[in-house]
Amino acid sequence: MKKFKRKTVEVIKSITCDRCELEVDAEDIEFSEFTSIDYRGGYNSIFGDGCDISIDLCQHCVKKTLGKWLSVGESHYALKDCADLILGKFNEKK
Repeated sequence: MKKFKRKTVEVIKSITCDRCELEVDAEDIEFSEFTSIDYRGGYNSIFGDGCDISIDLCQHCVKKTLGKWLSVGESHYALKDCADLILGKFNEKK
């Protein structure tokens, strides 16, 4: 026999891009394309020892700000060839 208990959990309702301020609801398909960076600065960090650093960026701002340094390639999960479908389109709009 399984016994259950109620548990309250916080979930993300929406996310806002820290660069362009695009706000996306968690149910929107664009939500899964956000990149979030959260970490704590270590010893000798330029941000300060033990300081929390975070940023949320939409996929468009990731491309605009980091595009020329990103490596975009095919995942073993990919159903189609990323090199032709994604990388070609990605490089066209730089």
